[in-house]
Parts: sequence; C-alpha cells; structure tokens
Amino acid sequence: MQMIKIFGEHDFELHEPEVGTLPDFLQPRWSVALNRSALVRELAQAQDRETAERALRRYVERAEQAVLMVGRGFYPVKIGKGKTERSRRIALACARGPEPDAPAVTSRFYAPAALVVLAPPGARGHQDAFLPAFWVREKLKEVAARAVYARQQFERVPRAKPCWPAHLIQQFLESLLSQLPAAHVIEAERLARDRERARLAAQRTAVAPVTEQQREAVRAELQARERALELRRARRNAKMPIRTNVNVRWTTWTSLRRRFLSHEHHAQNVSVRVAGAVSYVICPDGREVRVATKNLEYV
Repeated sequence: MQMIKIFGEHDFELHEPEVGTLPDFLQPRWSVALNRSALVRELAQAQDRETAERALRRYVERAEQAVLMVGRGFYPVKIGKGKTERSRRIALACARGPEPDAPAVTSRFYAPAALVVLAPPGARGHQDAFLPAFWVREKLKEVAARAVYARQQFERVPRAKPCWPAHLIQQFLESLLSQLPAAHVIEAERLARDRERARLAAQRTAVAPVTEQQREAVRAELQARERALELRRARRNAKMPIRTNVNVRWTTWTSLRRRFLSHEHHAQNVSVRVAGAVSYVICPDGREVRVATKNLEYV
C-alpha cells in the first residue's frame, strides 16, 4: 500500500491489487515484479479520471509482462474428471525436448483441483482451464523421472508459452480502477481548492503595504541592538587583562577521514586578552580571533 498524489494534489492510497478468484499463494504480487514509480509519476500528472484510467491500463500491460518474466504465469491445459472431487485429469500439449522441430507429445497427469484456474464459459459453453507454470514445470520433471520405459524418459517442454488468463488481467485492472476517486468527488475537491486559493489571494491583497516609517523603525531597532552588543563587548574587554605588541603562536585541529590534523598559526604585533580558558587575539586590522588559552604560546 502506498500514499501518492493523484491529479497533482488529491491523496490517493494505492493498495496491492489481488485477483479475487486466486488463492493467496498464487497471487502475482505485482508491485514486487514491477517498479511503480512510472505509474506514480503518470497519476500525479493526470488532470482527470480518463487520463488516470489510461495510465492504469498501461501499468497493467507492463505488469503482465513483468510477472511472466519472473515465472508467475499459467499454461493453458485441457481438463477431465479426476480420481476424486479434489483432483483433475490434465492433458498438456508438449514437445519431446527443447528443439524447435521436436515431435509433439501429450503429457497426462493429475493435478489438485485448487490449482486449476477456470475461465468464464464462452458463448458455446466451452471453458478454458489454466495451471500455474511453476507447478507444471515441476510436474513434467516428475513425469519423466517416473517413466518405466527408457523411451518415455525424455524432457517434456510445453508447446504453449506461459500467459495470464484474460479474465484474471481484467480482475486486476478492475481492482485498480475501483480505487480511483469518482469524477464528481474529484470535481468537488478541485472547486474547493480553487475557492481556498481565491480566499488566500484576497487576504494577501487586503494586507496593507509596509510604509517607509515602519522600515525606518526596523532599521533603528537593528542599530540599537548592534550598539548594545558593542557596549557589552567593550565592558567585557575592560575586565580582561591585556598584553600588547606580542608575537604568538597557536594550534588548531581538524579531522580528515577519521584522522586529526594539526594546523599551526602565527601572528606578530598583536594584542591578547585572556578570559580564563579562552583568549582573544586582536590583530592590527581589528580582527578578533578566539583561541583556547592552553593552545596559545608567546614567542
């Protein structure tokens, strides 16, 4: 589940879609197979529901190819009555080996009824059936290993390519489309945002402009603060002992790649005010350098 912005501003919570007719262990986990950053971008740029629906349909097409690439597809099969109500007899068209011109062969085996995915009946009552590709591959290996005769011990390769049944893709798409906000909800929220923007714009217009007298008052207050700061600094300096016209040397430390490096500094004809653990080196140009007293040395 992911909270994204749809239509630029609308909060839209995108849930992991599920195909309702599939058991949990057969769910495709679309977001794992496909990065949704492109979908998030397209939904954020969409201006209406129709544009968002087109973006979701494109996402479904990309997701189908992605889940097939990671082996989460299905093989079309023919089914018959099984030994019990919980099993089905399966017939799958295969080839004797991976070669393109390999002779055809029909592999028959039993599968759990819970794994068989049935499509809705067609116009003539025909009903397609599908089995998970990962289960079919393992079952074909088991069929070859269980063969009694040597001529039956060959690799069976399904002739059909893995696919996702059309009705499952449609269920996935409908699960996404159902999460989109309705068109009238989107329009109502857009009108509410427009009214709020207009109200804020009117408030900004109604605010009186700053006068020259107000600017002068602000400048006078800043200057008063600077004078008070200078006065406190002068009082502090008057209380500290001072040494004039001295040459000093001090060391500072910096770290580089977890290593500490020392830097030595020199100053000539300076004044030094000492305030306990801190000393102030006053240069001829008036610049003041704060140095730890223990690191300061007179030369």
